[in-house]
Amino acid sequence: MEEGNPCLTCRAKEEVPKKSSHPGLNVVNCSYRKMKNLKKTIAGLSITILMLLIGVDEGLPQSPPKEEITQGTLGNITFYIREIDAKPSPLTILEVQVEIINRSRYSTVPPNSVKAMVAPKEIKLSSEQKDGLSLSTEEATLTAPISPGGSRLLIIGFQIPKEKLESIVFEVQINPPNGEKKIIQWENR
Repeated sequence: MEEGNPCLTCRAKEEVPKKSSHPGLNVVNCSYRKMKNLKKTIAGLSITILMLLIGVDEGLPQSPPKEEITQGTLGNITFYIREIDAKPSPLTILEVQVEIINRSRYSTVPPNSVKAMVAPKEIKLSSEQKDGLSLSTEEATLTAPISPGGSRLLIIGFQIPKEKLESIVFEVQINPPNGEKKIIQWENR
């Protein structure tokens, strides 16, 4: 072997083989460059392995914690008056809109697992009205699933004579008899 061109990085003369094993490449094989590349490779691998070891918990998919079957909770309850044209007289429907919320972050509330019951407890009629009004308890089942963190509306309607009513107090409960319960009042405005 004979002495070749000096290395541009370290200015040292290194031995270069007469014929390069890679034609077209005019790279001087300098021990300084080899050492520098080796250090970069070792440092890169060390950082990668360290990141993998630290991030094992976050990087691997984990199964969600075991929860019991979610039944949903009672959310907002709102009222809406809907008038339907019918013969001989129009119908007035009082819609009770019950929001069912899934507070779980992992579980879906299955379909047909939430039942809502709306029971009129106290009915106040206007002062000139003499005969009483009787409304029956209504139940409905939510037939759609509720995704984690989501909510659905369940609507229950009552046919009412709008002019004769002042207010109605309702008891709203989900999954009776042990489910969550709220008492709410509708007033005719």
